[in-house]
Amino acid sequence: MSTWVSVTGFMVIGDGLPCRIGKYGKPFDEEISDEEFLTMWNGEICGMTVSDMLGKVLIAMSRNWQYLTDKPYNPFGFHDRILWKKPIYDDEKMFVEDEEDEEWFRWDELKLKDKSLLECLQFPCGSEGPLDVTVTPHIDEFGTSWHIVFNGNLRDRTDGYFEHLKSWWEAMQTMFNVGSGYIRASFYPTSWESKITGDGL
Repeated sequence: MSTWVSVTGFMVIGDGLPCRIGKYGKPFDEEISDEEFLTMWNGEICGMTVSDMLGKVLIAMSRNWQYLTDKPYNPFGFHDRILWKKPIYDDEKMFVEDEEDEEWFRWDELKLKDKSLLECLQFPCGSEGPLDVTVTPHIDEFGTSWHIVFNGNLRDRTDGYFEHLKSWWEAMQTMFNVGSGYIRASFYPTSWESKITGDGL
């Protein structure tokens, strides 16, 4: 007899790509003061846009789903480069210039809370396939946001799979500016859910 985990949810993602990885990256759930925000390092993954990242993290990952594997699928390649900038202010708190730095990194070496980031990003799946996912751009006078909807029933999974779903949910918040979102997973009679509210866009 098969077991099933039902998953449903959505995310609204902004069109700015954060850089929460690398040597200066700040965890998505770390509190940052206003003063620290003004003087923190800001990074840009070279040649990467939100649509590029969505294509790798959602579309490529879902198409290359892996039910049981010792090696996570890597849609990014071997390594990438981050360009870092940090604003410098004078004694009167007027902007002077940007301090710059660069970093080469390997995707297979990145961590998220002591776990492999690539493992956390593996798209949720069961023995018969992944969740269904749609990605829709929404364009208005304020710019572009991305609406992501996912749902499905994952075969041969139990409530033990909730841990991966939690890691995947956190990994998505690491890679993107998530303004709002919701996920619910159920394996009768247990369930897990998480909400994202705020102005992350």
